[in-house]
Amino acid sequence: MILPLNHSRKCDTFFKNQKITIQGLSVMMQTIISYYLRLLSIKRRWIQLLFIFSFSISFSYAEPLRSLTVATEIFNPPFIMQGANNQLFGFDIEMMEDICKTIHRHCQYHSGFFENTIISTIEQHEADIGVASITITLDRSQRVSFSIPYLPSEAQYLALKKWATVPFSKDVFNGKKIGIQVGTLFEKVINDSGFSNVEIVNYRSTPKLIEALSNGDIDFILQDALSAQYWATQMPVFAPFGKAFSIGYGFGIVVNKTDNELLQQINNALLEFEKNGEFKRTYNRYIAGSNVENFSIITSDLFAYGA
Repeated sequence: MILPLNHSRKCDTFFKNQKITIQGLSVMMQTIISYYLRLLSIKRRWIQLLFIFSFSISFSYAEPLRSLTVATEIFNPPFIMQGANNQLFGFDIEMMEDICKTIHRHCQYHSGFFENTIISTIEQHEADIGVASITITLDRSQRVSFSIPYLPSEAQYLALKKWATVPFSKDVFNGKKIGIQVGTLFEKVINDSGFSNVEIVNYRSTPKLIEALSNGDIDFILQDALSAQYWATQMPVFAPFGKAFSIGYGFGIVVNKTDNELLQQINNALLEFEKNGEFKRTYNRYIAGSNVENFSIITSDLFAYGA
């Protein structure tokens, strides 16, 4: 804006009286502007530091993952095994770790259960879920809910290798001892098989069961087919006897009947477990002679009766 002539002269007089030149005023203004720019720069740096600090605090104090208590066995290869420092591993354990990662929970394992006691534990809300190659059946589904099946449930007899060349028939079992692990479905399976004069011997752990067969204390073991094939691979003195046969509706993860939201999360995580390729990698890592293409988690028609 152009000042009126008389006003401009007054300004010149003022500057002369104050002994301030236009050039000096310009230098002064540049100094003031430079000072304020430095202040703004410092302020911006402080804002950045405060932002970083507040972000670090919020990250440090992020809510920890909620625990998911998992009731399981100690030793049931290839599904569950125990290594150094009581560290659990195996197909079921890696599957659960992947599920917990997907649903943003922390798996906390409570081991030492049998198949039937796992179901009772979940039924009584003493754990969130149960996993241990647990066969889905109609009777069990009256007490607890099951996830979609993640593996087919098949049984198979295991014997010393001398039986490998003997044709399978019911007569072979006459007068023989068949070992099973306590708390499983296998006693009912044997009783429903039409064998005559057989003795069923219960053992409280898989190692005791395998030891009894190795020592000749029993003639056969009836167990999950994948377990029988695992032991035949790991211990050449053993061999599967007869073909694997289906029981139940597949292996499922056990959830209390009131935990419908958790059940849905687990089912979605199981489908993701297959979709992202971890199912196949885990299967091939732990299960001998695997042919994963023969089964897919998505074949939920195995579980047509629902949970």
